[in-house]
Amino acid sequence: MPSLATFAQFGAMQGVVLAFAILTMHYGHRIANRILALFLVVQSARLYALSFNYSASSADGQLIFQLLHLSYTYGPLVYIYTRLLTQASYRLRATALWHFTPALFGVFLFWPGGLILDGDLSQYQRFEDLPIQQQSLASYASVPVYLSLFVYSCLSWRLLQSHRLRIREQFSALELINLNWLRALIAICVVTAAISGTIELLRGLTAWNLGPRVASSALLSVLLILYIGIMGLRQPAIFDQGQRSHARTDLLPKALQAGGPSPTLVDTKYEKSALKEAHIEQLWQKLEQCMREKRRYLEPSIKLAELAEEIATLPNYLSQTINRRSGKNFFEYINSYRLEEACRLLEHAPELTIGDIALRSGFNSQNVLNGHFKKRFNKTPSQYRKQSKSIS
Repeated sequence: MPSLATFAQFGAMQGVVLAFAILTMHYGHRIANRILALFLVVQSARLYALSFNYSASSADGQLIFQLLHLSYTYGPLVYIYTRLLTQASYRLRATALWHFTPALFGVFLFWPGGLILDGDLSQYQRFEDLPIQQQSLASYASVPVYLSLFVYSCLSWRLLQSHRLRIREQFSALELINLNWLRALIAICVVTAAISGTIELLRGLTAWNLGPRVASSALLSVLLILYIGIMGLRQPAIFDQGQRSHARTDLLPKALQAGGPSPTLVDTKYEKSALKEAHIEQLWQKLEQCMREKRRYLEPSIKLAELAEEIATLPNYLSQTINRRSGKNFFEYINSYRLEEACRLLEHAPELTIGDIALRSGFNSQNVLNGHFKKRFNKTPSQYRKQSKSIS
């Protein structure tokens, strides 16, 4: 099937080109870019090996079996990449290599003459040509590959969930930093691991012929490479918040400047915070005054750290104040002001379009305004405007 071989080789070539492009980027997270590039190289190498499953050359037929262990690296690479993008304190160290020990085990497991492939397989051109016993053993040995991918993908999903909660405490606009594209990629990995692992287990148990074994794997790998090429390059810097005020003791309350315990800047539950109720009330008044007079919520990219510096406090203290006084996180607090402004314009500025109102209210786009409106009022801005006209 030369067409499938060409398709797999085309995907491998695309992966290598994309990996080179990512490595030469001068923006984004450099280490994360290298991990993503390595993930693409591994995908491409396996695709190149898979292409021999459809070629006419029997001399290279066993290459696919020898390189099957590359699949063990998928899960760890996705997990490390996710940690690098979502945890500012995470540093890639040599100890992370233990995640890849199953890949080394796979080298010996699938080496011709080893535990699984016990003999010379050069006469077999495709997986389907192997003896039934060898097919079952190879299928059993593939189940841990997908189990590893499933576990690491679930761990990556948890990291993204924590990231989602964390950025809502620090940013007023999440459209460019919510990593939804990575969420979709991990979801694909979870589904793929669950389905492929089940199929391989059934192959081993029943020796059923469930269709071409590596055709679906090649297709998914090529689609994954194309998806990363379209979406995966959008990696904004999200760890710059709070840096300017991190070490400034002049922003601390006077009691702490005298030698009291340092605040915990990342404790979202504030259990160790030394902030007192009197100081919370003072900060709340200053914040509300800033919102009313300077209307900082109209700035689409306003961050918690910027507001904290303006009112001379620490980001953690301001976040605690907003939570205590409004019952909202920073994202909800700022966007509640934006919604009020949008409602005012919808009622009193009929000459403005919905898109103009979205931008004038501090939202990045009309779609973002629509999303907030549906969540808050269960209606679109257009419906809200029509109802306001009928009432007046």
